[in-house]
Amino acid sequence: MLEDFLEYNKLKSKIIKFPNVITIGKLANAKKIPPTRGVKLRLFNTKKNAPFICVTPFKSNLNLDKVSALVNNVEFIEMDELENVLSCGYKKGMIQLLSIYGIKLIIHTSLQKKESLVCQVSDKSVLDTLMTELLGTNDDLVFEDIV
Repeated sequence: MLEDFLEYNKLKSKIIKFPNVITIGKLANAKKIPPTRGVKLRLFNTKKNAPFICVTPFKSNLNLDKVSALVNNVEFIEMDELENVLSCGYKKGMIQLLSIYGIKLIIHTSLQKKESLVCQVSDKSVLDTLMTELLGTNDDLVFEDIV
């Protein structure tokens, strides 16, 4: 499905597959991906059903107080799977960043000038997402200090 989306929209972001189960941290530590471009994603939803994804460098911890201030101190909960909000069925922490309509992306400011971001999309693959394509396929995206 993701491969079809990339091909249909003529996007240059690419899926990188591995033979074994991987994590962004393991790949970065083994120098299989540039450590400064590896990211973690966490999906949340507010009680008002306004889902959002926080994107941070893989070695950083999300500051929930800063996130709370960004969503106007509305109570929010972390979602176990994206399928709770959409019917994509991505596992926790394995969400692709392209064209996520209806879900706000909050990306840490340190990632704004990166050429691309690498996020895990399955147990054995990552998506190397070009920043230009990330910006061009998401309507609700902001860069904020969230670590």
